[in-house]
Amino acid sequence: MNANDLADMTRVLAVGSIGWVVSGSELEVGIKVLVAFASLAYMLGKAILVWRAILKGTKHEEKDL
Repeated sequence: MNANDLADMTRVLAVGSIGWVVSGSELEVGIKVLVAFASLAYMLGKAILVWRAILKGTKHEEKDL
């Protein structure tokens, strides 16, 4: 696992935690829906990028640091 993987993992966890916190708060329903759609769009975008790399057969070389 490299620094890019850690950064991506941190972003995904941040988006998920923001969505989780907002869903339990006393904010208006419209804001909750917007945050939910933004979180969903981000997660779907990440999933599409991962599946595109898998289907293309992108090989990652592991190098010792």
